[in-house]
Amino acid sequence: MTPELVRRGTNAPLRALRILVVDDSQVNRALVDAYLQESPHELEFAENGLVAVEKFGVGDFDLVLMDIRCP
Repeated sequence: MTPELVRRGTNAPLRALRILVVDDSQVNRALVDAYLQESPHELEFAENGLVAVEKFGVGDFDLVLMDIRCP
């Protein structure tokens, strides 16, 4: 059973986010996936900045997590 995430100071549940994770390291992408696997959030991954820009252009993401040194 997935625990319900609640907004701090309220009883209102948080909505699931669509998150684009951009990192050239497969290990780092796997770690983010493992950390968030119990969350309600939907993850999509990109292995470099070019792929990320393409996915962002056609996707409807709420958040982008990106390695600042990603090519």
